[in-house]
Amino acid sequence: MMERRAKKILMLVMGLVFLLSEYSIAQTKPHSAVIGGVKQRFKNAANDPGDADRIYQESIDLLLQNNIEHDKKDKDKEESWYFLGAVYFFKNEYDKAYEAMQNSLKYGKRFLEKGEKIAGGLVLFSIKETINDIKLKTFKRAEKAQNDGMAMATTDVDSMKALLTKAIELYSALLSYDETATINQQSVISSVLLGMSNANAKLMEVSVDPAEKERYRKETVSLYEKLYAQNRGNLSISYNVFQMHRTASDWAKALQWIDTCMASPATDSSAKQIKIYLIQQKIIIYKDQLGQPDKALTVYNDLIKNDPTNPDWHFNLAGLYYELKQPDKALEELRTVKRMNPADAEASFQVANQVFGAYLRHRGDVIDSNGGVFKADMKKVTALLQPDIDECVTFIKDAIESLDKSSQNEEMKTYRIGILYNAMAEVEGHINWALENRDRVKVQKPFFEKAVQYLKKTTELNPDHKDAWRNLFIAYTNLQMVKERDAAMKKFEALNK
Repeated sequence: MMERRAKKILMLVMGLVFLLSEYSIAQTKPHSAVIGGVKQRFKNAANDPGDADRIYQESIDLLLQNNIEHDKKDKDKEESWYFLGAVYFFKNEYDKAYEAMQNSLKYGKRFLEKGEKIAGGLVLFSIKETINDIKLKTFKRAEKAQNDGMAMATTDVDSMKALLTKAIELYSALLSYDETATINQQSVISSVLLGMSNANAKLMEVSVDPAEKERYRKETVSLYEKLYAQNRGNLSISYNVFQMHRTASDWAKALQWIDTCMASPATDSSAKQIKIYLIQQKIIIYKDQLGQPDKALTVYNDLIKNDPTNPDWHFNLAGLYYELKQPDKALEELRTVKRMNPADAEASFQVANQVFGAYLRHRGDVIDSNGGVFKADMKKVTALLQPDIDECVTFIKDAIESLDKSSQNEEMKTYRIGILYNAMAEVEGHINWALENRDRVKVQKPFFEKAVQYLKKTTELNPDHKDAWRNLFIAYTNLQMVKERDAAMKKFEALNK
């Protein structure tokens, strides 16, 4: 028993000595022998692709254990690093391949333009070709990961996030190889930055953690700004930067990028629409976010100075004047809109609607200033309001006529005409305030009946039109049509549940 155990121990010791001696021999293999062994393994791998990974790993072990650490001559170091890079390249380990090729260039340029031919017809890329191919394959892998990730946006958010994160890593790796991202002598830097920024923006969109969302936002902004530096004057890119700052409520930077956007040329209708939207956003930021309505007014006045025949600026300026409680200036702007578009149905309706609203507000103010609803001298009130009433009636009649002749969507057209007839009826009631209620209703009746005619048609076209039912309720109430009134209210309430 003891003898057998002693023999086993002796065999183990001898085996260990053998392994150590093999390792020692491996450490002392000549440079040329290692390179020859690596070349042979390239041929073996080509002939036996199923075992290629194991064979390539043997080559890596040979080079790392021998030449990489023990080469003395620069030309040997240059060759060892080149072959190590080639092996890593064949194994698709591109980061390691790139690093090895760069190390080869530290010791010489022998392989920069010219690769290595191996017996059997196998040719290894030159360093320049290898690095170019590494960049190309990395770029294509990044694009695929990004496209696959975006395709999963609505089906598998976790997979989408994993793929987009991988895409960002690959794009970043490409930039680490070459910060100008030049492939086949063509720069793809814009595509890389756009891909990274869009991937980060999507990750920001789906992130639920506020800190993570902000991190993605900052990275997206940084990438968009780099992309804009590559494509100065590109409205789409600067618009995206603006939206990022707007999302973060960074109003100062949002305003800065609006100005950058406005400096970009608008060569098509889409770009022009973006600029109109940005102008509106600038005004909203000044007015609602920063509490600086005077600056909002300045924006409108500058717009009108540069584009005096654009009715939209005058119409929007009128709205701002109403908010600033300057109804006289608002009405003047609306009159300007009407003069510019006397036959335009949309402009006529919007102006009539605004003028009617302004008239109601002004009437309320006049009644309040004359003692309130129960004490005011309504004869005096009506006299003071006569110019407003005349203008309101004129604009409403013009709008009804324009809408009736227009080719607007039928549902929209009938609804608008209906509410304008309701407005006319209300104004007629104000004009005839001195009449008994029964007589005043008689004066209003034709207008309410017209309103019912158009509003019923609206509900036939769209049974779920809540505002049409609400206005029908108003008309039926004034016409004392109790059954119809209750039915309209019931429908309106049902739609509001």
